Amino acid sequence: TVDAATLGVWLHARAGEEVKTELGDAGMIASDLLPALPKVIKGLKEI
Repeated sequence: TVDAATLGVWLHARAGEEVKTELGDAGMIASDLLPALPKVIKGLKEI
């Protein structure tokens, strides 16, 4: 659904922002985002 796709894009973007603050954005790859997803999802539950 459109809602699921929108949520997926938002989660991906937030995970990227989390990783960027920790590692910087030089050389970031998709697998770097996986460890950040639980933190992002937890933050979503608090909204």
